[in-house]
Amino acid sequence: MRPRHKIDIDWGTMMTLIEQQRLMGAVLLLLIISVISYFLISGTNTGVTKAEPTQMELSFTSVVQPLAEDDVEVVEYADETLLDPQNLGAIANTPEMTIDVEPIVESAKMSDPAPTANSTDLATPKWILQLASFSVKTNAEALAEQLSTLGYKPSVESTATGNGMIYRVRLAPMKNKTMADNLAIELAKKLNLKPQVLQQKS
Repeated sequence: MRPRHKIDIDWGTMMTLIEQQRLMGAVLLLLIISVISYFLISGTNTGVTKAEPTQMELSFTSVVQPLAEDDVEVVEYADETLLDPQNLGAIANTPEMTIDVEPIVESAKMSDPAPTANSTDLATPKWILQLASFSVKTNAEALAEQLSTLGYKPSVESTATGNGMIYRVRLAPMKNKTMADNLAIELAKKLNLKPQVLQQKS
């Protein structure tokens, strides 16, 4: 049998080495954790910085200078004059003018004498042209309408008689009997009537 060699182990030295290894492992682990934490925190801060918009505060100061009492001019209402801006040049160049107004005296107007009726017209008789007489009013109106289409101005006159109403178709009075006679002949041919020339009673 081989002889057994006795190995002497220094337990104190072994414990020191183990503690050193553990310490180095802990330091390395702490260093790794620190580096990872740094990158994580840096990335988080970068995202927050990009998300927040940049706000710029603009400072605006408005200064209103008070008016001095010497710069304000007060105009009384009685001394105020209204001017047209477009006519300022004309007013400045126009000299003062004085106009003498003479009193206007209205002359009494002589009233013209009223026109008197012509004695010749009163003395001259007027003539009426009676075209026809009817007992039915519609017949008289039909003849009057026919005369109106020819350019005349007829009138229908009604008179009560013992046998009933009579409707006469006549034209306006004329001053000349010869004119009335000629017109009676003309209308007798056109309308196949027997007109009568009557003197108007005054």
